[in-house]
Amino acid sequence: MAAAGSGGPLVGTGQGGGGDGCRTVYLYDRREKESELGDRVVQVEERSDYAGFRASVCQTLGISPEEKFVITTTSRKEITCDNFDETVKDGVTLYLLHSVDQLLLTATKERIEFLPHYDTLVKSGMYEYYASEGQNPLRKYSIYTNFDKRLLYFLITCSIPSL
Repeated sequence: MAAAGSGGPLVGTGQGGGGDGCRTVYLYDRREKESELGDRVVQVEERSDYAGFRASVCQTLGISPEEKFVITTTSRKEITCDNFDETVKDGVTLYLLHSVDQLLLTATKERIEFLPHYDTLVKSGMYEYYASEGQNPLRKYSIYTNFDKRLLYFLITCSIPSL
């Protein structure tokens, strides 16, 4: 990993976890059609500012500091010095683009953390038990009945091993 100086963000590639007092940011360079497919893991210290973050990104990606580009969220909200601390949270995915309204020519991934509520898990099991009236209670796929169809589709398309 390369540091942008004392007190600046740490930037690297590959898998990484946040250290003490650091926010982990996933950055995709999507300025060109043939851009790098993977993400860059950026460790942003709590006390760092937008200027230090941008300088470190330029140094790591080999971008000239004079080159025009924007860093945006996946919802195309531009990161500026005014909204840096509020927008750049731990685990956020960011794009490096020529402009905010640039088309994305390659696919990107956004990390989604999903933790079902405890009641959802317990009540789905209880419902399945009483609905079965003692005949084959708690089928192995009963938990999927309470999840949204989109989440079920996501699980199926991600090649989750069958139960």
